[in-house]
Amino acid sequence: MYGWLKNHIWYLHTPVIMLVYATPSMCLQTLMTNAKPSTQRLHLRNLFAQGRRYQITPNKTGFDLTTTSKVTWQYRKRTVSSSMMRGKLSPIGEDITRVELETHIAPFYLLDCLFIPTFMTSLIVFMPWHPLLIGWLSAVLYLLSWVGHRYNARMEAHEMIWFVQKALEELTPATIPELDASTDHIIIQREFEQIWQQFYEEISRKGK
Repeated sequence: MYGWLKNHIWYLHTPVIMLVYATPSMCLQTLMTNAKPSTQRLHLRNLFAQGRRYQITPNKTGFDLTTTSKVTWQYRKRTVSSSMMRGKLSPIGEDITRVELETHIAPFYLLDCLFIPTFMTSLIVFMPWHPLLIGWLSAVLYLLSWVGHRYNARMEAHEMIWFVQKALEELTPATIPELDASTDHIIIQREFEQIWQQFYEEISRKGK
């Protein structure tokens, strides 16, 4: 139950994994450089549409990332971050880095979805309506608020995923070659069952 709530309420997507030919420090430096709009990087201009900006904070395992954009009707005001991304940079060998992206809803934004439904419920609870109708309306208000907030947070999370993918494009993507299934030390399920059956029969004969 806890795992289901964590995946469907707290986290906004399944972990996104990338492999690049670069050290963790190079990946972090590339992200921090490309997080700032520049005329020298016009190929990334779509990342900054509608005044979108990215804030990267390095940490022990990688980085934290948030994003905001301009409020259309207020020139100097920016939106509040609705989600927070944790990027983990893990070295694989000498020149390959595993980038793992995981995003959760911002705690304040999670609480924000309760404010308006709670206020509206405090008003309709005094209406001369049937208690079942009041309960149904309250549930609908909370549900609509939750769906709207989560949708907005997921959209923001996908903006950050897109930013990381585009920002790291200049680093060569890495692939780990798959092992050949015919290799001696790889046993598929069918072969395992056959070997186990032979082992079981051998033990049974010795027991007799």
